[in-house]
Amino acid sequence: MATNHNYYEIEIADIWQYEQHEFLSDKSSDDLAKKIINKAEEVIIKEGEESFTVDLDNVKSRAYYERNLNEYRKSSNTLKGRYNNNFFFNKQVCYQYDQNIIITQESSDFDFWFALKLRQYDSKLIEVKNFLEYQLERAFNKDLVRFIDFLKLEMKQSSDTIFNDRITETIDRWIKDKNSLNRKLKGKYSSLRLRQLNTNPDYLQKNSHVLNKVLKHLKVNNFIHEDTLFTDFIRIFEGNIIPKNKRIVWTGTNKDLKWFMDYLSEGSNKIEYHKHDKWIVVNMCFLNKENQEFGKNVLRKSSGDDEARKKLLESILTKI
Repeated sequence: MATNHNYYEIEIADIWQYEQHEFLSDKSSDDLAKKIINKAEEVIIKEGEESFTVDLDNVKSRAYYERNLNEYRKSSNTLKGRYNNNFFFNKQVCYQYDQNIIITQESSDFDFWFALKLRQYDSKLIEVKNFLEYQLERAFNKDLVRFIDFLKLEMKQSSDTIFNDRITETIDRWIKDKNSLNRKLKGKYSSLRLRQLNTNPDYLQKNSHVLNKVLKHLKVNNFIHEDTLFTDFIRIFEGNIIPKNKRIVWTGTNKDLKWFMDYLSEGSNKIEYHKHDKWIVVNMCFLNKENQEFGKNVLRKSSGDDEARKKLLESILTKI
């Protein structure tokens, strides 16, 4: 079956035709095939059009209906039989599988259908970029941060079960290119960025247990707000754009935050940053106790000389 790699909509008919061919060619697992056909039927019943139903008062109509129903009953005892049919019955109504129903972000199981569409590009990886650009604009209204978060979850959830390493690696490359371009256009990092990521891109994921302990110690010692989520905490070390509503609330003193930045950027050299953007980056990552941004000079000229507090903070950060 020839796949239309230039068609970037997530559409039931397009996905059904591809998956039907894959399953009947023994290229797809029974578990995935069953999930696809069941979910396709749910969408079609809810949003699709009836092909035909029974008219008890019309002899020809009733005969046509019963003939097709009997054919469906004979073949639908097996999963292969269901896939060999291009139609199914539900409550005396017949539906076609190849219906032109567009899946949107508001649709149920959008992430599932998105992954199925992506797997079509395994035979033409160069088109993955065009598909992602199309969905970024159409489905995510050009919200790159939200789209990248979505793609990262897709890779975790769908790798190996729906698409393979080739697709995952291509998506990951696109994400890195997008982030790199954003930094280049802005002339600075949009958040802190660990140097470890340059040689070990999976550092944050592989060391999540350690970073989780760091987060807990920062909370217990009143450096950051106790309600801070782990996903928001590690986000500030990726060097990427952070949504304003995902910034960390710093509950320590201004001097504490200055020590935090000084240690990571100069004392330990753990993070990369553009020198003159240092305090701008702080406001992209943190808010003060009143959920307001910090003034640049307020942090730069902050006072305080609690050496024990400083050493405590550094002892926590050294584990990053």
